[in-house]
Amino acid sequence: SKSIFFEKDLKAVEKAQEIIDSFNSEVKLTAGSVAATIFLNHPGVWVFREGTPTAGQKILVEPFIENYQRFNSNTGVVGSGEAGWLNVMQA
Repeated sequence: SKSIFFEKDLKAVEKAQEIIDSFNSEVKLTAGSVAATIFLNHPGVWVFREGTPTAGQKILVEPFIENYQRFNSNTGVVGSGEAGWLNVMQA
């Protein structure tokens, strides 16, 4: 049903947030000399505007992240960069 569009995706984000919150409260991470906290982007369901070829279609959109850094590829390959943050995100 279209009324529950992306419902499973959004529930997975809620569960992931619960896990991250628990992790952050139990584990005190550091990246070099900086305290590290894991954050999660919460996507939203957007609807294409009327008058466009895709009008009414829904998509799942993540918010824009300023100063975004990728920590690994979709295949799990770890990139190079500040070693502290890479170690935290690969934990």
